[in-house]
Amino acid sequence: MRHRGLTGSGLIPAAVLFAILFACPAARAGAGARVPDRSEIIKKLTGYQFAALDSELSGYQKAYEADPAQEMNAMIGFGAFDTSNGLIASRLDDWVKASPDSYSAAVAHATGLMATGVRWRGDGYANAVTQQQWDNMHRLFAQAVAEAKRALSIDPNLSVAYAILIKAARVGGTSADAGLAGAEALHRIPDSFAIREEMMRALLPQWGGSRSAMLNFASTSQSYARQNPSIRFLNAWPIIAQCESFSDARQLKQSAACYTRAIDAAGEYWLPYYRRADNYYGLGEYSLSLQDVMRADALYPGRSVDLKLLAYDTAKLDEPDASILWISQYMLVDTPDPDMFALFRSQQPALKSLGYSQ
Repeated sequence: MRHRGLTGSGLIPAAVLFAILFACPAARAGAGARVPDRSEIIKKLTGYQFAALDSELSGYQKAYEADPAQEMNAMIGFGAFDTSNGLIASRLDDWVKASPDSYSAAVAHATGLMATGVRWRGDGYANAVTQQQWDNMHRLFAQAVAEAKRALSIDPNLSVAYAILIKAARVGGTSADAGLAGAEALHRIPDSFAIREEMMRALLPQWGGSRSAMLNFASTSQSYARQNPSIRFLNAWPIIAQCESFSDARQLKQSAACYTRAIDAAGEYWLPYYRRADNYYGLGEYSLSLQDVMRADALYPGRSVDLKLLAYDTAKLDEPDASILWISQYMLVDTPDPDMFALFRSQQPALKSLGYSQ
């Protein structure tokens, strides 16, 4: 279930949209309390609480530098800005202008620029991307790279900034460019999962790599798993490459079984849980899909794709109240596409029953 589109149309009545955007979402059943909290980070950003935001994010980075096993919190914290939402983009511009010496602001800005660039490109094959899409993507990627490099000039231990450089090279350049960026990053921070995960993406066959190269990279990376346990997640990637071929062929049962093998190989890694949930959704197994995407969201809270699938699963299971809450969570952190607008409109009766009216 990969939804496309640069932006949604203005289909939601203003009063209802306001109620949804500023609702206080209920606690997530099963996910538990976990820091960082993406919605709280975005609230600080949109509320101009830049000093508090810088303190929180730099705290995650300092904890990681002291203990590589803490890298995941830095990834989740800075990942809060992986969105093309216009309001968030505007506030990120304000933050970097207000805090020119903040590496947190620079990385956050770079993350948002990358997300907008990726959205401009879309997820189709390269020959289906228009010249305008390429031009906008490259322009935004260039700005993101400049911001990531500026952040690294302030703190050269920012694995999340290096991951941005590798992603920009992979999507906007060549596999060789990505390899060079990755080699430089690993020379500085060899035990980073963020860097190695992005390098593994560059080794996927569709990006010019091969499964044998992925197997070798996963294997040689495991010597760092003692310092950073997340490194073991890399063992899922050679299997994920196989799973994607099943998904592309719409062989969803085989793909779901394949992602089960990826989970068995890597442990509690959010990505294969989400991918298997996506397959289950395509198969109409909505309860199984919900279980998996809840697990993915517990492991890496607040990812937009998880929130979207949670909204769809609960709608399919005839749980409109839960679906509305997941929609509200999604709209706090990302730009709704036409499919999400359509789902929202389908929940109008439930909204009215809760006291929201057009």
